[in-house]
Amino acid sequence: MNTVNQNVSAVNSVNRVSVPRPVTTRMDEPSLLSQLTPRGRRVVATFALMPIVLVLSLVGSHKAVASDSAPETQNVTIRQGESLWDVAIKVAPDADPRATIWTIKQLNNMANSDLSYGQSLIVPAS
Repeated sequence: MNTVNQNVSAVNSVNRVSVPRPVTTRMDEPSLLSQLTPRGRRVVATFALMPIVLVLSLVGSHKAVASDSAPETQNVTIRQGESLWDVAIKVAPDADPRATIWTIKQLNNMANSDLSYGQSLIVPAS
């Protein structure tokens, strides 16, 4: 039994060949960015872009200056069956009704075009 162990250890020592490892340089090592997951790359890109966005928002921001005159407006009361399109045509017959509707909705903080009978709207003066 002892000779079997000696033969096995002799075979193992013969089969072990030491292969020299190649010398690695920094060029051979993968970069940190290539080791990141796609989510990690997005996080790194977001943090890299944050200073740029901050600088652009600070440079591009300006204070609103109030004009001396407010836009001229008038009040209109909605009649039975009247739509916002009808009001826009009545208020500004020469203008595009879609633009007038947008202005009316902005002046009245409207989320949609729903009107009710007797409702009072602020509209641009003609």
